[in-house]
Amino acid sequence: MSDDRNNDAARARDRLRMGELYKKVNGSEKGLGDLILESYDRTTAVAAEQKLQARGSDPNGGVASLMDFTLPGLDGSQLKLTTLKGKTIIFDFWATWCGPCRAQHPLYEQVKRHFEGNPNVIFLSVNTDEDRELVRPFLDENHWKIPVYFEDGLTRLLQITSIPTTIIMDKRGEIASRMNGYNPERFVDVLAERIQQTLKD
Repeated sequence: MSDDRNNDAARARDRLRMGELYKKVNGSEKGLGDLILESYDRTTAVAAEQKLQARGSDPNGGVASLMDFTLPGLDGSQLKLTTLKGKTIIFDFWATWCGPCRAQHPLYEQVKRHFEGNPNVIFLSVNTDEDRELVRPFLDENHWKIPVYFEDGLTRLLQITSIPTTIIMDKRGEIASRMNGYNPERFVDVLAERIQQTLKD
């Protein structure tokens, strides 16, 4: 079986050693090939079953469209993006270790106030930490009182390679704008303008 941790030379050594051991026990290598093939078939079947089970328990398994994504919340909730169809969605991708993300947070709060009371504008705070246990203490320590969701593969789908990153999705479910990095001078004005534009379209 292919194994990223091994090369052809290592596999050849394994095959030779297996042959020696089998010959020592059985007198010859006769039947070893059948035994290996049976083991391969069993292992392949188990791996396929495990993959199928993992996909069944993953709401985003095989999802190719942004609007079909489900984001798990820090509070245990599940947010299906399909429930937000027809709205402008602002995704704020951040992490606890990201200094610029922390500095940008008050600027997001300013933009949110521009659209307070508008049910067609939704702000989603999407955490990208590998260790999710860090998030709750971080929120408490920094007094962030916002609902937080975990990215769960969304960064891969949206090809996000750096944070902070802001994605604006329009009411048609298409990406209207992408803002990479931290630009404090014009962040509030630019983000507000871009959101406003999606409400006009």
